[in-house]
Amino acid sequence: MKAKRIIIAAAGVAAIVLAILLYRFLPGILREKTPYGGDLLTVTFLDVGQAEAILIGTPGGEFIMVDAGNQDDIGLVNDELWLAGAKHLALCAATHPHEDHIGAMTELLYSPGADKLVLPDYDCDTYFVEKMLEAAEQEHIPVVFPETGEVIYDKDDVVITVVYNGAGAEDANNASLMLRLTYDEVSLLLTGDAEQAEEMRAIQAGAELRADILDLGHHGASDAAYEPFLDRVKMKYGVISCGRNNEYGHPHDRTLFTMARYGVKLYRTDEMGTLRFASDGNTWKLP
Repeated sequence: MKAKRIIIAAAGVAAIVLAILLYRFLPGILREKTPYGGDLLTVTFLDVGQAEAILIGTPGGEFIMVDAGNQDDIGLVNDELWLAGAKHLALCAATHPHEDHIGAMTELLYSPGADKLVLPDYDCDTYFVEKMLEAAEQEHIPVVFPETGEVIYDKDDVVITVVYNGAGAEDANNASLMLRLTYDEVSLLLTGDAEQAEEMRAIQAGAELRADILDLGHHGASDAAYEPFLDRVKMKYGVISCGRNNEYGHPHDRTLFTMARYGVKLYRTDEMGTLRFASDGNTWKLP
């Protein structure tokens, strides 16, 4: 019996040691199979179903979260943060107040935490907005409501500019923070749930819209991808975050037809899962 207890105890110690080693070294081993690190910009569109969550890793080793999916997606988001080695967020941006974009943001503000939280200029007091603001207050995270044209991040040649801040929008979708990211010669445009009304406002604001990669608004719905807007963006690649066989019929056939007509190579989370783009500042490494 004594020998058996010794064997069981030894097995328990071995299991603990193995768990510690896996926790310590497994992220690094797995990270070698992803674009994170290596002085690259990495932009990851997480497969969070009919929602959206985007993790940006900068060449300087900082991390930025734009939207965070539904509340129940926190596990998937945390898995990606662990894989990326993100122990803190330099910036969290919530594009608009719908749960499928900000549901898990509150938990991220508590852990791993953030240097600041950026929100659109749109008056909304939904449950998820209130919880997010409560977390920011408790964690002493500054909440910023930027102006259209304002730069909200500028470090290591990565610049994020607010193309439209939501001011004057008549509904939450069209109040989405529209963000343009540049890194040397490459560019990316994130649009939240923007529809044609917001795309027109962005044009009227006169901001630079050109981008290599366009994150299509509202999960590729029929009320997005306004052609005069696309003419300004001049994208080569498009991304659609949506759920498999979702009840909304996203992406809409009209949007898919428009993308084909513009010659855009389309990437979809419902077909390809999590999408990781990476760049050295000159070209994009595609998923």
